[in-house]
Amino acid sequence: MTPSFTRPGALALFPLLASLLAAACDPDLAPEAPTWVDDVQPILRSNCVRCHGERNILSAPDYFRLDLYDDLRPEGSCGNPPERGCPKLGAASPGVAVEASARVDLPSDVIGAMPPLPTRPLTDRQKTILRRWAAAIPAPLRGVRAAERPPTITLRRPIDGTRVTAGSSLTIDYVTDDPDGDVVTGEIRFGAARGENVIAPIVNSGAGQVTWNTAMPAVIPPGTYILRAGLADDAQRGAQTETVVVLGTVTVGP
Repeated sequence: MTPSFTRPGALALFPLLASLLAAACDPDLAPEAPTWVDDVQPILRSNCVRCHGERNILSAPDYFRLDLYDDLRPEGSCGNPPERGCPKLGAASPGVAVEASARVDLPSDVIGAMPPLPTRPLTDRQKTILRRWAAAIPAPLRGVRAAERPPTITLRRPIDGTRVTAGSSLTIDYVTDDPDGDVVTGEIRFGAARGENVIAPIVNSGAGQVTWNTAMPAVIPPGTYILRAGLADDAQRGAQTETVVVLGTVTVGP
């Protein structure tokens, strides 16, 4: 007799699984008013951010990022002529949202279709979500999490109380994270306020390394300085707020 590997009751799950798969593909079951937090961001993270994130790869344009909701560098802040790396638009920027939704609707074998082959195309439901969200431009819904949690940063080096000679350089290693999965941006500084005495920007979550040249733009006077990180997640970028974390002190000596 041929052995059966079907567990008792497993057959009863097949109709349920089939209905769940159908629901995932049915455009009619897409939310009428999709939000960034609940609907759009998960799609982009799974299918688009690898190329259209902080590090654009495979010839992806560098003027926008699909891992961010808001503009990191709006077009109006670019100067004339525009600075290098500017603008840096977010997914909610009108042109970016509309073009993204149009490209995922193209047949997969058409040049410019997204995601490109051999990546599997989006489902009809996912396409509908992006289309409806883009149609809400210029005011697409962001959505709110039940409990928004702040981003974090862990300093690997230098240790608190490190001493350096004025005019020398200090390497700063850190790891940023966000418990809600948001991209973390911000800055490391030795000033108290945002934008004051910035050492380097933070442009993405994960491990990072910056060099603090205490001779640039001018030699820093001897003294003890407090290193701070000003961090922002998706919600904070939209509200223009930040989470400030004291990383420790560094003494600059003669």
